Order: sequence, then C-alpha cells, then structure tokens
Amino acid sequence: MQLSKGKKEQPEINLTSLIDVVFLLLIFFMISTTFEQSSALQINLPSASDATGDSPPQPVMLAIDERGNMALDEQRLPDNDADTVHNALREALPSIQAKSLVISADENTAHKHVVTVMDMAGQLGITNLSIATVSEEQQQ
Repeated sequence: MQLSKGKKEQPEINLTSLIDVVFLLLIFFMISTTFEQSSALQINLPSASDATGDSPPQPVMLAIDERGNMALDEQRLPDNDADTVHNALREALPSIQAKSLVISADENTAHKHVVTVMDMAGQLGITNLSIATVSEEQQQ
C-alpha cells in the first residue's frame, strides 16, 4: 500500500487570543491609573503628638463650638450659613498669610459645619488648611 505524500501543512500560530489578552491588559492599566483622586483642599491631618513644625506666623483662626456657632479671629459670625462663612472668609482673605487657615472645632461639633468651612475655603483658593488639635498631655 502506498500512501500519498502530499504537502505537509505548516503549523500555524493563532495570535488572536494573545492580542485579545494584551488589549485587555492595556485597557485595564489605562483605566486603573485614572482613578487617582485629587482633593480641592490641601489639609494637614490632626496629630496628637507634640511635634513642632514650621507654620506661617499668625494664621487666621476659625473656631466652631459644639452648636455650630462660628467665630473668625474671635469675631463671632451671625450664623453658620455657608454664604455667611464664604463672605467672612473672603473679607479676611487679604489678612490670610500664605493663604492659610486653622479650623479649631469642638470635639462634639457636627461634621457638616467643618465640611462647610473647608468647602468655602477651597472655593476661595485657600491652599493651606489645618485642623487644630490638643495633645493628650495638655488635656490632662
């Protein structure tokens, strides 16, 4: 019996699956790198240690009591409305050195009051925002 010796087929590598995987990886990395969240405000997180840092001289202080009443540089604001805070910060803006503001809020203050102040500061371009804390040693 004689078998015909036809042309042998050359092996073929199918790259379609490999290209699909490479494109999926490319899409994954492109999408995952765009999830960087940037904040409109640069804030310094509170610290309970007695670390001393270089801070601008005489920053503008905004105090908030537990009821939400606010005082800017010891001058009480008529109410805690966002427009009132915005106007008071805008008027104080020329005196804010290096555009820095320190928020001193009571520990029982509602979070919304602090967020309102931070939002208004961000809208006015105040770039240096700090939240005042008391060290554990000073509380005792």
